[in-house]
Amino acid sequence: MPHGDGRIYKRGRIWWIAYSVAGKEFRESARSSDKNIAEQLLTTRTKQHRQRMEAMVLRPRANPKFKKLAEKRFNEVQEAYQKIKDRF
Repeated sequence: MPHGDGRIYKRGRIWWIAYSVAGKEFRESARSSDKNIAEQLLTTRTKQHRQRMEAMVLRPRANPKFKKLAEKRFNEVQEAYQKIKDRF
């Protein structure tokens, strides 16, 4: 496992995992005395969080309120322009 993807550690006979996402640390029991299970759980959790972070960054967000306000302002400016244009 590459450095920086979290760590596993033992408390008594049970393995635990620890990893951080966006500066926040998460800890979770692997509920097993088998180190391999803890490593698999850590890999799974880091993949899940990485996918969530990528989805949040890559997903375009529609803002219908902004679009509606922008259209309203555009129409106001167009009307004002027409009034000024008609004067000359």
